[in-house]
Amino acid sequence: MVIVEILEVRRVELAAFREFERCAASVMRAHQGELERTVVVDDGASEHVTEIHVVRFATEAGFQAYRGSPELAAIADLRARSVVDTRLYIGTAGPAY
Repeated sequence: MVIVEILEVRRVELAAFREFERCAASVMRAHQGELERTVVVDDGASEHVTEIHVVRFATEAGFQAYRGSPELAAIADLRARSVVDTRLYIGTAGPAY
């Protein structure tokens, strides 16, 4: 399964967000997930930075185990204080062009 996540992050909390993501990526790997790519959209002036993630999990069960893991819950405060909005798109790999 492929997940595209679009996050709006408070600029003043970027360090907390990056720490959360480093830890979350480790938890993902433990559940057969991988953060394949990140894209940062930053105009340098607004109070929010947009970060886009492409994530892959081997199975839906792995994704659900990741989301329910105690390790992820332990760092949830970092995410809560840094992320103001999240859009999540779940699908499958598309055709190669």
